[in-house]
Amino acid sequence: EFEAQGNRALIFVARGRNFAAAEQWREACQELSAALELDPENPDTNILHAWVIYNLPYRDQLAQYAACRSRIEIQLQRDDCNPEGYYYIARMSEDIRSMADAAEFYSTVLSLDPKHVAAREGLERVRTHPSLGEGHESPEGGRLFGALRSLFGRS
Repeated sequence: EFEAQGNRALIFVARGRNFAAAEQWREACQELSAALELDPENPDTNILHAWVIYNLPYRDQLAQYAACRSRIEIQLQRDDCNPEGYYYIARMSEDIRSMADAAEFYSTVLSLDPKHVAAREGLERVRTHPSLGEGHESPEGGRLFGALRSLFGRS
């Protein structure tokens, strides 16, 4: 029974990812909600679900940003090596024009997954944005690895 539920959840997640890739946010939300009913503790699914919800139309974009970012950050506390969670926060930060924050999160994604093409493109985009003036470069390795370096006393 447990294995069958897990397999059904994976099917819902796969369909949700396909809908999200096609920017069919409502359909993606329905599929991911169904997956979370079967496997509510899955950080990957919770992170993707928050990203999909962020992309649904809302009147108050800042409230939507805060709620979805908070949900992703909670999941990153459970799985702090999830590049997609940091990538989605970077994208959301870029949307609200918080370019230094976005650059930091894109750097974190690239520290975790150096081949993440979208994060590399995002980092280049925000680094060349006029609002990110001199002296606002993110530390090498981004937030996660910068915190680890300071914890262990390395620079």
